[in-house]
Amino acid sequence: MNPNLPNSFRSGPDERGHFGIFGGRFVAETLMPLILDLEQAYAAAKADPAFAAEMNGYLKHYVGRPSPLYLAERLTNHLGGAKIYFKREELNHTGSHKVNNVLGQIMVARRMGKKRIIAETGAGQHGVATATLCARFGLECVVYMGAVDVERQQANVIRMEMLGAKVIPVQSGSRTLKDAMNDALRDWVTNVHNTFYCIGTVAGPHPYPMMVRDFQSIIGVETRAQMQEAEGRLPDSLIACIGGGSNAMGLFHPFLDDPSVEIFGVEAAGHGLTQLHAASIAGGRPGVLHGNRTYLLMDHDGQIQDAHSISAGLDYPGIGPEHSWLHETGRVKYLSATDDEALAAFQLLSRLEGIIPALEPAHAIAKVMELAPKRPKDHLMVVNLSGRGDKDIPQVADPDPETSLDIIKALPKAGADIIEIGMPFTDPMADGPAIQAAGLRALKAGMTLKKTLAMVRAFRQDDATTPLVLMGYYNPIYIYGVDQFLVDAKAAGVDGLIIVDLPPEEDVELCLPAMQAGLNFIRLATPTTDDKRLPAVLANTSGFVYYVSITGITGSASADTAVVGEAVARIKRHTKLPVCVGFGIRTPEAAHGIAQKADGAVVGTALVDALRGSLDAEGRATAKTVGAVADLVASLAQGVRGAKQAAE
Repeated sequence: MNPNLPNSFRSGPDERGHFGIFGGRFVAETLMPLILDLEQAYAAAKADPAFAAEMNGYLKHYVGRPSPLYLAERLTNHLGGAKIYFKREELNHTGSHKVNNVLGQIMVARRMGKKRIIAETGAGQHGVATATLCARFGLECVVYMGAVDVERQQANVIRMEMLGAKVIPVQSGSRTLKDAMNDALRDWVTNVHNTFYCIGTVAGPHPYPMMVRDFQSIIGVETRAQMQEAEGRLPDSLIACIGGGSNAMGLFHPFLDDPSVEIFGVEAAGHGLTQLHAASIAGGRPGVLHGNRTYLLMDHDGQIQDAHSISAGLDYPGIGPEHSWLHETGRVKYLSATDDEALAAFQLLSRLEGIIPALEPAHAIAKVMELAPKRPKDHLMVVNLSGRGDKDIPQVADPDPETSLDIIKALPKAGADIIEIGMPFTDPMADGPAIQAAGLRALKAGMTLKKTLAMVRAFRQDDATTPLVLMGYYNPIYIYGVDQFLVDAKAAGVDGLIIVDLPPEEDVELCLPAMQAGLNFIRLATPTTDDKRLPAVLANTSGFVYYVSITGITGSASADTAVVGEAVARIKRHTKLPVCVGFGIRTPEAAHGIAQKADGAVVGTALVDALRGSLDAEGRATAKTVGAVADLVASLAQGVRGAKQAAE
């Protein structure tokens, strides 16, 4: 197949970062300018011969490339079929393939003038690689790691700390890789100006899936040349483990347009596909998480489910978007291996070849044990041995739907002009601890998107005039079905939507259909939204503009009223819509100060904190709960109205 033809498997993504329906940029507006800057910086780096020369120098002299292509003779003889080669990525400096990508991203970060690097890690290999390159180039390094993974990967935690990195155990959610990525994204939202987020896999918002793939493709490029030298032809099959899938994509991509080469990705089946597992393609469906649309493990309401794998690096409820596309096109076959199968492969390879693999590639070896005996002896099979195994040896309905409805009904009388109802989501990347906890309480209480709409209908039975806005993240709506959601939301009495992770670049997803359905689509503008970008943000905004007063997560800081005033004035030069300000407003005095500069104040975290303070020891509502929230709203409303009266 000619790679220049439009149907080439290597031509993606498109200019908006999509592989078919997968990929894209589903992120909060705060991050969009950074994402666009990164896209431009990466494009410039790719076009710069000096960048390539410098990187190739480090790959050779620091990383130790090329990594060997090793004929596993004893394993080949033991299985009695295909001739098995290992691409020895575990021999790289830092012990895995991760360093290939980290080197590239750190070089891009330096070109962009970023001095602080953050990363997420599961097994710790990406964290170690990031800490290593930060030490080499004298950069601050912060690594987010799930508390569960901190416990089971202590050796890598020690390595990261020895290299000067600050390792932050993540206690939220399942306390694994997914949650580490959530907290890293929250950090990035908070520290946009000086921080570069070094993502460890082929996931996240565009250009990350493309960029990580490009940096990892050296694996496949070397394999092509090495196999030609060893055997005089291309391999017949490729096999690699899949979590997010960077090691696999690095091996696969240079071979995608060679139809003679079979390609297999191996997901983590955990305890089995009918139990806890991390096989997103085998057990999931398309959804939106961490900035991209891809296959995810989630429930019927679009809430992200916990994944499980004995391997910390595969313990993730999603997969890279290009893998999702390759699955749907049929170019790559995705298999799965259980914990027990991976352990058996780990032990077999250690005994037969004297190579202790990481548990991640042990999943691929498990499928080699099935596939190789069924292939002829002249079949050439390449397995990506991506890491070494020494690391593996040692909101609404809060607190319950009934109380929430009582609170909502009390808000207009307390002085609320507009009611914003949160749609709870398991992984709210731009929200602080209070909102995160509220969402989890709501989900634990059985809240769903359908029940949220039912609550709106119940409110409308007594109040037909107070504007109601739903705020949340896109995935639950996407899984609900956009068309059906808009019909149901309109029928329930919803007036508008605020969807945090749908920037203007993704307007076709929900914004345009919502406006056609007669719903306002309220856009977020942030301190990172400059005058060049502001027209795009405002183009399809209706109802009002929601100005996020700080670069950070909800509840993390207080707004500077002088700075807010300048920002509101700047926005008003571009639109006639009202501008309401949110984030960091907790007191009547703060609301008064904001109302002097803006058309309204949006308060969320302070209300959640008031609610939480009224709950009993078991987290249940008490007789004081509704009053605690209503009293705070009344005092905040008094602050806003006082400012308006003073201005008249």
